[in-house]
Amino acid sequence: MRTQRKYQLGFSLVQMIMSIGILSIILLSFADTLVGLQKEVSRNKSKQDRALNFYQIDQIFLSSYGLKASADLLPENNDLKACIKGGATSSCASDCCTNGQAFDFVLVDPRDTNTDIHKRMRLGGSLQTPAAYNDASSPGCVDDCAYTISTSFIAQCPGGAATCDHAEHLAIKYIVEPVAGKEHKIRRQERNSTYFVNLNYEPFISPIGSQSIGMDTSSNLLVNGNAGHPSEVQNFIFKNCAVDDPAIAKITCYGFLNGVGTVKIDGVAAGTTRVNLQIDDGGIENNLSPELSFDVVVTP
Repeated sequence: MRTQRKYQLGFSLVQMIMSIGILSIILLSFADTLVGLQKEVSRNKSKQDRALNFYQIDQIFLSSYGLKASADLLPENNDLKACIKGGATSSCASDCCTNGQAFDFVLVDPRDTNTDIHKRMRLGGSLQTPAAYNDASSPGCVDDCAYTISTSFIAQCPGGAATCDHAEHLAIKYIVEPVAGKEHKIRRQERNSTYFVNLNYEPFISPIGSQSIGMDTSSNLLVNGNAGHPSEVQNFIFKNCAVDDPAIAKITCYGFLNGVGTVKIDGVAAGTTRVNLQIDDGGIENNLSPELSFDVVVTP
């Protein structure tokens, strides 16, 4: 007699519960991994957005149009205007740039063509009012700000002069500062760039003190044009070379070689007179130096 086995069709309740449990664990694990991947993608995108934003700002710093636009547009950028264009009206007694001094400035997006200049997008601001950015590195945020950027510069005048009509170059710095509570997303950074003004510099003569010479004697005085600045030093000529009282001293001006000219002084009679010098660098504009004067004392 053959025994007939009965086979149970389907799954038992226990098997179903176990299967659901295992599947739930797998789904939870997958969901956790997916959330982690999404956070990582978001973090990487934020980093890419910031990197692109910083790159664009770097390009504006290297572009003459970018900084000149900021200098022209805003009155709070008078220091920047004095150094790259001339025309300071508040912080400088004349149209001058101060060597080695740090100044804040507001970086305006040159791509923004809003007719109201005060509403144009600000990419960088002063230490007191920096430009704010959200996680996507878009400026002008309100409640979702992630970091700020403040901009400043230090000017270098040609030859290290204390002031100059235009700077030779600007050492630009911008500080990236995370908003409180967002330090886990971005760290504080200081980024530096050099901007060369690339203008036809106004020439100048290095200061000359009072000269003393005996009567019926002569001496050669060396005159430094632009204090060794390389701009057009081969082209310097004396535009003005005069003495107030030729009965006391006679002067003769010679040409420049490597930025150094020569003035021959002859003592004629005892007394004091004033010499006035001015140089021309041969440029199309900004070609004449301010007039420089000094005394010549002729002793018996």
